[in-house]
Amino acid sequence: MKITQRTDEGAAPASPLAALADQAQGLLQPPAETGGDTPEGEVTAPGKMSNAQVLMMAVELVRDTLCTFAKVTSPKTTMANEVMQPVVDANAAVLDKYGVDLSKATGDYMTEIKAAMVTVPVLLAIRSGLSEELKAAKATTTTAPAAGGPVVLSAVPVDGQQ
Repeated sequence: MKITQRTDEGAAPASPLAALADQAQGLLQPPAETGGDTPEGEVTAPGKMSNAQVLMMAVELVRDTLCTFAKVTSPKTTMANEVMQPVVDANAAVLDKYGVDLSKATGDYMTEIKAAMVTVPVLLAIRSGLSEELKAAKATTTTAPAAGGPVVLSAVPVDGQQ
């Protein structure tokens, strides 16, 4: 499945959801070749991921989820792939040295984990967008005080109240 986005010359930058869709496309990889013919309808197992690949996927998930959930953008710079790659490689080397294989830790569920890692940031972005839209709609429907009613705009206590 190929996710594509049509862009025109001079078009505005892609939306955050489009950027997440582009990232999702990068995570979707064709199944590993088995060397033989695969019967129609049968899915071959995906290739084994290295510790560095698993760690980078985790970094991307944390970064994108943090940006979406906390409504911040600085992690896109401070945790950019080119910044995090040496960190990921160093930690993957430690895991390799001690024989830890993160792809085995995920068992037979790597496909499901990849799906969750791609879906969670998109769902958070949708939730955030809907929340902002509902807040804006609620703010526009708030009614003003009734005509002739008292409106007190003072930080000074009224009638002896503290």
